[in-house]
Amino acid sequence: MVSNTKVLTPFGLTMLIIIAIASLRDVPQVATYGLGSVTVYLTAAIFFFIPIAMITAELVSTWPDEGGSFFWIKTAFGQHLAFVCLVFYWFQNVLWYPVITTYGATSFAYFWDPVHAAQLAQDPFYISSFIIIAQWLQTAILFRGGLEFMGKIGEFSVLLGFLLPAVVLVLAAFFGFLSGMPSYLHVSPEAFIPQIKTWGDLTFAVTVVLAFMGIEMTCTHVKNLQGGYHAFVKSIAAATLCIVCVFIMSALAVAVALPHDSIVLQSGLVASLKVLLTHFHLEYLARYISLCMTIGVIGSVSAWLTGPSRMMLVAAKEGILPKVFAYQWKNTAPRMVLLESILVTLAATLFFVYPSVTEAYFTLSDCAVQLYLIVYFVIIFAAVTLRFRHPNQQSSFRVPGGLLGLYGTAAIALVGCGAGFLIGFIPPSQFSLVNPHYFSLFILGLILVVAVLASGLYQYRRHYNYLH
Repeated sequence: MVSNTKVLTPFGLTMLIIIAIASLRDVPQVATYGLGSVTVYLTAAIFFFIPIAMITAELVSTWPDEGGSFFWIKTAFGQHLAFVCLVFYWFQNVLWYPVITTYGATSFAYFWDPVHAAQLAQDPFYISSFIIIAQWLQTAILFRGGLEFMGKIGEFSVLLGFLLPAVVLVLAAFFGFLSGMPSYLHVSPEAFIPQIKTWGDLTFAVTVVLAFMGIEMTCTHVKNLQGGYHAFVKSIAAATLCIVCVFIMSALAVAVALPHDSIVLQSGLVASLKVLLTHFHLEYLARYISLCMTIGVIGSVSAWLTGPSRMMLVAAKEGILPKVFAYQWKNTAPRMVLLESILVTLAATLFFVYPSVTEAYFTLSDCAVQLYLIVYFVIIFAAVTLRFRHPNQQSSFRVPGGLLGLYGTAAIALVGCGAGFLIGFIPPSQFSLVNPHYFSLFILGLILVVAVLASGLYQYRRHYNYLH
């Protein structure tokens, strides 16, 4: 009897994409553009999310392998570049964990102590402590319960921490606006164009890319999707529409509640909920919504904790890394997660170095985006190279339009990634305490350090194997 491997429905894939990608953490940054946030989100979807989704879906269905992007790049350009990109991807996640956990820390602060929540949101000791404790707690849970248990936590908590707060935020803003609540959102046709006076005013828009990143992980399910190509296109379209609509409405809700120049990046959502619910004398609900947002953060990190380390596990099995990293615990958790947690602990100390928690939060976000975009650049070129070299390779999904269709999709994605990468070197104009030259040099230095480290590890791979 032949088993049916097409076990995932289009609706199921749509929900998987939303669960894996959607988060409200970046909404306050985009809300500073007011009605222009609509344009920012639509631009990110057109020039990044949709073309990247199509390209990675073709790679997954044509070149399925546990190594994911590591395998694709290795097949196209060789093992050396593939490993360098893998290290970039792994470090990106190390920087991303403090970012998402800071959002959770500020949410939990309001639940625990609403009176002093604003002070805690700017307290580097509290933020760093929360990040470190949360990271090691989830690492312990992973080693104790395994991947299956972490997956269950992820699905439940992300839905609780994303959909519920978003619905409450949007409905409160909508009915508050109708009931005559004072609104800080300027509505006019001209307001749809973001007010850009300097290059630094564009920088917040770059972090929108981080909100859409990770689609390549969910595309691994395309080979098990019922309905094939047409079903995948519908799932991507539905997920894109849902995510963009929730992002836009949430950003507009924050813009209604708070003046654009008083929105704090890491705690803007909590402050917005407090203002909106107070209008209806329901301010006590804001504490429980904040707790839900904290749970959502934990679930989001849980869902991503092992992905990059499992790719490193593949590299270790190929002899690129010391064999000690090629082992897993009995519950399938890779040992690389321990090193990952150690580096997250070190990254959390950045909050003591920067003038404010907000600036450290944004710097970590921007660094994560820059490292991730470099990986996406190579993935795009790998997709084009593999299609050109292996036009007859069996695949259940192809980017529509043949080779020209792939070229056009890749060009759109390259424009989006290139623009985001260049703008990412410019500090936001709102951060007057950050020296623009130091900011750019810090990001460039980080990229160079990670590249040199990755190349050095690869060059010494024979030494590891000899010792083993």
